[in-house]
Amino acid sequence: MKKMEEIMMVLIQNNAIVAAHMELEAVSYPVPGKINDCIVERFFLFSNQPTTIKCRPYAWFSIDSETGKLLQYCNCKVQDFAEELNTSLTQKIDYGAPMKGNNKELMAAKREFTSLYAQIREFVFLPSLEDVQKKILSRYKELQDQLISSEALSYYQLLSKEFYAWMTKTLS
Repeated sequence: MKKMEEIMMVLIQNNAIVAAHMELEAVSYPVPGKINDCIVERFFLFSNQPTTIKCRPYAWFSIDSETGKLLQYCNCKVQDFAEELNTSLTQKIDYGAPMKGNNKELMAAKREFTSLYAQIREFVFLPSLEDVQKKILSRYKELQDQLISSEALSYYQLLSKEFYAWMTKTLS
């Protein structure tokens, strides 16, 4: 399985982020998903404006977790992963982190969140987990609730329904 750093480097080096202007566009946190039996990483793109209130995601893509190759890219005008929200592409949402605290605490939480995600990728979608894996998944969910606004979380949940169904079932 490719490391997330390797996947991001492949995307940038091969211009696979579909000519995204990194000064203007932001990439979401990754979310694990499945395409048939293939484990993938899914992301959405949104504006990188210097404010927390921005338009909802306008595109999304899937990367093969094993090879790091781009499997699909979709503009939401063509195939909207969040169609069931019935929102226009100009709908504004708050991407700000609900977590209270200073910038140092926020950055530490983001680093922990990223580290936990790297661990979850190793056991994602397994039918049963060991206690230590459940603790990792539980802490990941806790941090997710602190770092991702409820408005933005709706988009993450629709980006990978299978992951959120698995996480909910595993933690219940």
